Amino acid sequence: MGLTESWTIESNIRLWNDVAATATGEGLLYFTTYSTEYENNGSVVAVDVQDGTTEWEYDKPAEVIFQLEYVDGQLYMLDANGALRVLDAAAGTQDWALEVPYSSKSGDDEPLWPGNISVGPERVVVSLLDINSEEGYTYTYAVNKPEQRVDWEIEHETVEEHSEYSYLGPEGLSPIVDGTVYVAFNRATMSVDIQDGTINWSQDNFPASGPISVADDVIVMAGGSFLQILDRASGDSLWSVEGTAPQGPSFISEPVIADGRVYATARDTEVYAVDLQDETTIWTGETGGEIRVGPAVTDTAVWAGSRDGRVYGFEKESGTKLASELIGGPIVGFEYTSGTLLVLTGESVVAFVTE
Repeated sequence: MGLTESWTIESNIRLWNDVAATATGEGLLYFTTYSTEYENNGSVVAVDVQDGTTEWEYDKPAEVIFQLEYVDGQLYMLDANGALRVLDAAAGTQDWALEVPYSSKSGDDEPLWPGNISVGPERVVVSLLDINSEEGYTYTYAVNKPEQRVDWEIEHETVEEHSEYSYLGPEGLSPIVDGTVYVAFNRATMSVDIQDGTINWSQDNFPASGPISVADDVIVMAGGSFLQILDRASGDSLWSVEGTAPQGPSFISEPVIADGRVYATARDTEVYAVDLQDETTIWTGETGGEIRVGPAVTDTAVWAGSRDGRVYGFEKESGTKLASELIGGPIVGFEYTSGTLLVLTGESVVAFVTE
């Protein structure tokens, strides 16, 4: 199995923490760019997955777009001004927007609001950090989609009550599953009822460092040096997989759950395949550099993009290395859709057909 290059386009990809915000839907790849003259300028761009043609561009409303998420014909984005914006994903026109409903406690003229969003049928959950505030003030709230207003919020003081630590920046949100969203702060993890914001449980027994994925009875999350597996009902830590990054967290990207396994990439250069039933690491695959973006999992292969500038393919069952394709720059974005692997560096987007 290998890769056949389909098309390449050059573009100045806007990054945050060395990762690009990306999404796919409507047969399109969405990402953000910046202007070489002024980084605040730039666009949200939609290109055709099949041929790389630019379908539309939307003037970027802030210097950084922290997250893009495609759901049911709409593209949701969270920007550095703390605004939630919703575009028609096919046309690139704005459907509606909600500016950050809180005042910054930092005193800065242009406060920075990094954070995460999770989109459900009726509500969008937003978790924001007032990054320059003295206490690292955090806001978590739900936006009513039909009425475009805040339904409920979890105040920073409430989050503090569930942790021994005061600086509780948001690290990740899970998909909304069975009326529940799981919220990861850097020193607390919570299960929250999507209807009214009730906290079902909270845990602060390990640092969180990235997104959360949900399986039948467990949640899987990046937890610093460990990939943590928690009980969905209680939040109790069931077991974990330890990474080996020499400094900083090993796991920071979103793990993928498929066929009773977890596939995860790590800053220690490894790709991990873990069995959720018997709690064993089935295989690990080595790359030539740290990995900051999650894997792409197909029926037969697991693909990973490394900061050594290569795309690696591993056989899904055994972990046998199938491919190592040089792209030429650190991989900062990674998407797979309709048989096409979309790879972003800081200066280009390359599409491959997987064989």
